[in-house]
Amino acid sequence: MFFCSRLIVPDRLFSVDLHSIRAAIAMASLFGGLFRNFDFLRLWTAQGLSVLGSKLSELAIPLIAVTMLDATPVQMGLLLAAENLPFLLIGLPAGVWVDRMRKRPIMVSADAVRAVCLIAIPICAYFEVLSLPVLFAVAFGVGFMNVWFDLAYGSYVPALVPRDRLIEANSKLSISLSAAETCGPAVGGGLIQLFGAPAAILFNALTFVFSGLLLGGIKRKEDAPPPPEPGESLRKTIGQGLRFIWNDLLMRALTARLAGWHFVVAAMEALLIIYLTRTLEITPSVIGILFSVAGIGVLIGAALGERIPQRVGTGNTVSLSHLVLALVALLIPLAQGPKWVQLAMVGFAMFTWGFCAVTYQITNVSLRQALAPEGMLARINAATRFASLGIRPVSAIIGGYLGAYLGLRNAIWIILSIGLVLAIRGLMSRRVRELVDLPEQRTAQVDAPVAETAS
Repeated sequence: MFFCSRLIVPDRLFSVDLHSIRAAIAMASLFGGLFRNFDFLRLWTAQGLSVLGSKLSELAIPLIAVTMLDATPVQMGLLLAAENLPFLLIGLPAGVWVDRMRKRPIMVSADAVRAVCLIAIPICAYFEVLSLPVLFAVAFGVGFMNVWFDLAYGSYVPALVPRDRLIEANSKLSISLSAAETCGPAVGGGLIQLFGAPAAILFNALTFVFSGLLLGGIKRKEDAPPPPEPGESLRKTIGQGLRFIWNDLLMRALTARLAGWHFVVAAMEALLIIYLTRTLEITPSVIGILFSVAGIGVLIGAALGERIPQRVGTGNTVSLSHLVLALVALLIPLAQGPKWVQLAMVGFAMFTWGFCAVTYQITNVSLRQALAPEGMLARINAATRFASLGIRPVSAIIGGYLGAYLGLRNAIWIILSIGLVLAIRGLMSRRVRELVDLPEQRTAQVDAPVAETAS
């Protein structure tokens, strides 16, 4: 039976077919879940813009150092160390302060300051006063605000998303990351080739501006964090996050593995651009395409971010993604012969790098968010980042010195061999490997060990 309702307005007659309504509802259900959470969509879009610009600067700043300022491998290591040093210096107290503050204003302020820092590069280039100390200062300033943004961002997602939607949320956020990694480097490489690296940096600054505006438009009011308990010192609060990770054997294993991952990645990143530019003699536009190939891997990995843990288990996803990445990355120092062979080997390694890295990231972040007791996520994130990202300045400098004294190709061989050993060691960890689903949320009792729940 055909049902029809009519709505009459001046000069117009609308006929609404109820079957069409049902069809529209069915189509809308395909985009249900977090697609109907408009505040999450604003956060998602802001993250996408921010990451898009960041991908440009990750390519542009090292290329400025290599091509315009003739940086050595040691100086490239110092440049990456400057960006990551703030995590080591203020990561732990920042986690406590973020727990005591509303998260959205922190993210908006961080976007604004990062934009100002980055604008300094094209200005200095225009007046011909750009130097390596300027790049070091900008990298440190951006890294300093990254600490605040990342801690607030990681703690803000659970405030907008129910716990049972965390993997979905992190998968969707990784999709914007993948889209940025796919498009950003290719666009950035073209911009650099045509207009120079400072133009790409200016575009990066503008993306931070728009990201801050979107975050400022989130309508959901954030609950005020609970005030600190009387007599609760900064040292004691920091210790709570560290003790929680140390006492919970699962969190300890995940954090140790993440630290090893970042040690290898930072040492490799310190040498990658200079290796592609000087050893393989690849142009900036082609380097941008190679980074975009990694972005395609990220895109596919993000799309499968929910399915892979369901098929192989959460723990196996963490272990196998690390192992496959370490194996395939060996193609980068192996790249020799005709130019097309070199590009094919590096491109396949970059694709696998992107796929495995985002798969690892989605699962690892979801595990940490699920395990963290209520009200402690920021300080646990800070403790985790202190242990993992805090090692990056040291490993970046080590990578730079290895490249300077052993040669770029030999240094990359050594770095990736260390990563392979760590991946094989991680595969043997029964505590992580046997984890099938997200575990139960831990309690806030951080002084007593919880080995029986972590094994």
